[in-house]
Amino acid sequence: MEKLYIASDNEAVPDFAAIIVHEIRNPLTSIKLSARVIATKTKDDDIQKFLAIISKSAQRIDELINELLKPSSSNRDFKETTSIHDLLDEVIQQADDRLLLKQVAVTREYNIRDIELLVNKAQLKIAFTNIIINAIDAVEPNTGKLKLVTKATADNYIVHIEDNGCGIKPENLNDIFKPFYTEKPDGLGLGLTATQKILQSNDIEIIVGSKLGDGTVFTLLFNKNHPDEPGQSMRFDRSMMLQGDTFG
Repeated sequence: MEKLYIASDNEAVPDFAAIIVHEIRNPLTSIKLSARVIATKTKDDDIQKFLAIISKSAQRIDELINELLKPSSSNRDFKETTSIHDLLDEVIQQADDRLLLKQVAVTREYNIRDIELLVNKAQLKIAFTNIIINAIDAVEPNTGKLKLVTKATADNYIVHIEDNGCGIKPENLNDIFKPFYTEKPDGLGLGLTATQKILQSNDIEIIVGSKLGDGTVFTLLFNKNHPDEPGQSMRFDRSMMLQGDTFG
């Protein structure tokens, strides 16, 4: 396939992908402008609330398009010290429209001390977002619960993202990270594939536990290193997972 070069460092994206990105911008601009016009013509609080959700979602799409058009080498390997708690809170704030529409209750059980790690913040935010959006999609309106838990052990930092949703069939657990696998009627099956790649590139292990009809737990394992053995990953005590501790 021919490549279309974007930016100055000869990083390439597929021709077709670049065309699609450009075409997305046209209707997106119309959506944003229409929402602004409607907002000036109504004082109804409920309508204003939904217009705000439309505007926020359109803005997020615009940001993702801008990220896609950036040369991949400009941010692929960049890592910075990041507060995991702050990053989780950012994702929850970003997803507040979905949480509001489905009336999902969010609880946080964070480690007493913040967890700060050297990671690619932009990438990890996408991974957190994909997992949390999947959790929101899995729960029932008005009764949905989402729990964020962080822990620090002697050897590991651990993040649990739990929901009380529909769960995953045991025979499908090994398929959820495969490209184009999805059980959503309108899903593409790429979110968790991208999430797994992001986590792997940041040396983060992901473990999924689920019970059909009783919810799912995504466990992210951030390995600590011995000071005298740099680069050597510590063993993870899997008993630290919240097995059986999903919402019931």
